[in-house]
Amino acid sequence: MEDIPRVEDELSDLTSENDSQKKQETLEEMLSRHRNEISRLQDKETAMKKVAAKGSKAEQRAKKKQVDEEISKLSAELKDMHNRELASLGFNNGNNTNDQDSKGDLNNLVNAIAGISVHMAHSDHSKPSKSVKKREKRAQQEA
Repeated sequence: MEDIPRVEDELSDLTSENDSQKKQETLEEMLSRHRNEISRLQDKETAMKKVAAKGSKAEQRAKKKQVDEEISKLSAELKDMHNRELASLGFNNGNNTNDQDSKGDLNNLVNAIAGISVHMAHSDHSKPSKSVKKREKRAQQEA
């Protein structure tokens, strides 16, 4: 478990790097940095789990519990840090309002960070599929 302090040091290095980058950062840059931080955290999680898988069964159980607690703590800290940074740019959480427009503001950003596409209500300008085109063509020929 000697790797856990090293991982914490690396996470603190990430936060110190983030402090220097916060000064003039656009939303896209911030979201990109958040994605990179999430992927780094996932890599560290995998490495910690691999280290915990070594040893006897009793040691593995104890290490696994310790690693799971550490991972949940690190991921919660990272998520809180990301929420604070997004809030500093003016994006509210939306949990305390009932407005549908502002409710998903931060949720859309979190989904964008995770790589999930954000669909707006007025996205009717999508390209029709081939089957829709075929149906329209048949309807025109029959008429």
